[in-house]
Amino acid sequence: MSLGFGFGTVVQSIVTSIVRKDQVARLYSTISAAETAGTLVGQPLLALGLAAGFRLGGLAVGLPWFMCVVFYAIAAFPIWWMMA
Repeated sequence: MSLGFGFGTVVQSIVTSIVRKDQVARLYSTISAAETAGTLVGQPLLALGLAAGFRLGGLAVGLPWFMCVVFYAIAAFPIWWMMA
C-alpha cells in the first residue's frame, strides 16, 4: 500500500455524485475501460523506461518515475484547463 492507495476510489465517488443516477453504470464502464487502456499502454512503457534507465545508469535509473510525472502532467493539463 502507498499514500495514494484510496485515490481512485475517492475520485470515483466524487464523480459519481456529479452524474445523474441513470448514468452511473455508463460512468463506471467508462472508468473501467480507461483504467484498462491505461494499464495496457502504461505498463510496457514503464518497462521500456526502466530498461533504458538501467542501460544509461546513474540518475537515469529513475526514468520510469520521471515518465510518470510527465504522463500525469499531460493528463492533468486538460482537467486544469477545463476548471480554469
